[in-house]
Amino acid sequence: MDACLRLALLEAAYTDDFVGRVRDRPVAELRARHVTVSEWPG
Repeated sequence: MDACLRLALLEAAYTDDFVGRVRDRPVAELRARHVTVSEWPG
């Protein structure tokens, strides 16, 4: 298995995991976090 393919598979697995975790999170929590981040100075 070449390194590029291995990296692509690893990235896909991480992305899948990340998307799954975000999807499982309550929308209210995401909204609260978004507001907090957008109100940061700078």
